[in-house]
Amino acid sequence: MKSPKDSDDLDRNQSNESNSSRVDDQQVKKPSTRLGYFNYRPDYLQRFNTPRWLLAVLCLYVTAINVSLLGFRGVVVPQIEKRFNMTSTFIGTIMSSVDIANGVSGILLTYYVGQRHKSKWIGYGIISFSVGSFVLLIPHFIAGSYYYGDITINNSSQTNILCRSHSFNASHAFCNNIAHQSTPWVYPLIFIVGLTLCGIGFSIEYNVGLAFIDENVSPTISPLYIAIFHMMAVLGPTLGYVVGGIFSNIYIDWPVVPKDLNSSDPRWIGAWWLGYLIVGCITLVSSIFIFAFPYHLPTYQKSRIKRLIQSKSTNKPVDDSQYGKRWADFPRAFYNVVSNRIFLLAVAGISIDQVLVIGFSTFLPKYIQSQSGASLLTATTISGTTVVISAGIGQILGGFITKRWNLVGSKISKFCFFVCIMSSLSTFVLLISCDNPKIAGLFVPYPHSSNVTMTCNAKCYCDQNLFSPVCGENSITYQSPCHAGCNITISNGNIINTNYSRCSCINSGSENIVSTGACLSQTCSLIYPLIIGIMIMVFTTFLSFTPTLTVVLRSIPESQTTFGMGVEGVIYRISGGLLGPVIFGYAMDSSCSLWNEQCDQRQFCWRYDNQKLALYIFYIALACKCLKVFIYAMLWYFHRREEMYSAGKINAEEKEKSSLANGNNEKNGLGSTVEPKISSERTTAAVVYAFPLETQV
Repeated sequence: MKSPKDSDDLDRNQSNESNSSRVDDQQVKKPSTRLGYFNYRPDYLQRFNTPRWLLAVLCLYVTAINVSLLGFRGVVVPQIEKRFNMTSTFIGTIMSSVDIANGVSGILLTYYVGQRHKSKWIGYGIISFSVGSFVLLIPHFIAGSYYYGDITINNSSQTNILCRSHSFNASHAFCNNIAHQSTPWVYPLIFIVGLTLCGIGFSIEYNVGLAFIDENVSPTISPLYIAIFHMMAVLGPTLGYVVGGIFSNIYIDWPVVPKDLNSSDPRWIGAWWLGYLIVGCITLVSSIFIFAFPYHLPTYQKSRIKRLIQSKSTNKPVDDSQYGKRWADFPRAFYNVVSNRIFLLAVAGISIDQVLVIGFSTFLPKYIQSQSGASLLTATTISGTTVVISAGIGQILGGFITKRWNLVGSKISKFCFFVCIMSSLSTFVLLISCDNPKIAGLFVPYPHSSNVTMTCNAKCYCDQNLFSPVCGENSITYQSPCHAGCNITISNGNIINTNYSRCSCINSGSENIVSTGACLSQTCSLIYPLIIGIMIMVFTTFLSFTPTLTVVLRSIPESQTTFGMGVEGVIYRISGGLLGPVIFGYAMDSSCSLWNEQCDQRQFCWRYDNQKLALYIFYIALACKCLKVFIYAMLWYFHRREEMYSAGKINAEEKEKSSLANGNNEKNGLGSTVEPKISSERTTAAVVYAFPLETQV
């Protein structure tokens, strides 16, 4: 028979074995910090297991994604408008679907992914983006060949560009023909599905990627890493503009090339779909890289301790509850984030910027093309160069200033406030505009009339939907040879460079001849200060972006960083991504002077009024910048106020109340309410103990 002492020893041993077993289980479940695939994690691969290589891989992805979503966007928008007959407002609404999907999915996925294997989920996001890119190709392949103006009857081409003595009704036959083809809503729906998949993938890569970088580097170097990440994100649109511009010189139905159309013709549409095909293949193949990274990099623990120490000195919340384990915690996690006014004000400032950034990125090439009269390739090259130089320098300089002068807390808010004032002043350069081209009936009148039709062409039965500009001997551009009253085609063996004679609206020469193409206008000297001014505005906009993002990251606990980035994404993506393209698209449509109206429907714009366009864009930019100044003033005020409270610098009234409360407690024998001071070593140890290492899920 066992004694009570033996029983106690046995129970104690069993308890120790149980505790040892739990420790062993925890050690087994401890996530690996070695780089590799499955169980293959050799030593030679560990040279890549560093924050620098992680940053390089994420920069590859964010560059490729922004090439597609921001760079190609500005190039393909005017081409998709013409190809699928959409207004700027409508195409802007479609393009905003990527940002809506980005924001909505971001807040849910980042909450779920926050405590899980981040590198794997980034890989899943890249695959989602690749699939979305391939979906965007579908409308091109199901829409058939591009129709650019000639009417085809019984397999014979008959042109309607000359003055005729009777009405030509082939356009009605064309409308009846396309009415029985695939329904028009199919194309927008496919675009929305593809952009939604791209938005979901980008949401994971951006939000989770930033949190993954931030948690594996020290807080002092984090702003520089974030600045590099965003600089590469800015490089993406530039490459997209240039590459997309090159593709715009390739005919849409490549390898078929029309004999009577070239890239200088306004009816020309380039191979907008090639870019999405190439980027989709690149991201799909390269997604294998991110899957090799471990749950945490080897630098994670040291970086984590430094962040916790900084949290105490900058009054960052230290509540590190393990959100993301259960969906039941989602409401509380969301409330904790959105109730943080420092976080909300910083995100509001970023959101205002996104209205301009996304709006400009969508329509900037089109804006430059309208103002300068340059080709789409030239306009996209100018736009890309403008963005990459100014935004790239602004991103790097903002991160460098934050690191060099060790800006934290309200010092960052103060810096951003004064940068916003500079940025607001720079918007006045948008009032600069070039003169409108001399187009008869639009910007210069016919003799005795300001309409596109006049007595000189009233009996020509011109198709008002046709836009095939010609240049008269009087240096005035006409909408088509028919609108110039031309009756005869002068054959010179070159279909593209054809001349027309006996034009009744031309009274400046004996032959009354017009030539194919719009008249070459004088180079607008104001385009250069306009471009420089846009560069300054973009520079000051991005100068405050990295410091503001640092405020966002430092205003929430570590365990909620990924989720906080998701909340930030849903706010600025939906506000900026939805409002930006729609508002700028509406401004473009409102300044249109010549619409293409086919089959009794307004479709896309052939020509804009430069003065109206510049004025509308200026109003939008100035309103956004003024609102941003107010937001950053509030951010600076509340940031400084919280720091004063944290340091004990409260007002005299509150000090007096505190003294009275302490006096009453002493009288009641309760003693002082002031807690004893704790040594910094014990504080650090306690904080580290309160933040256990997340377990792999």
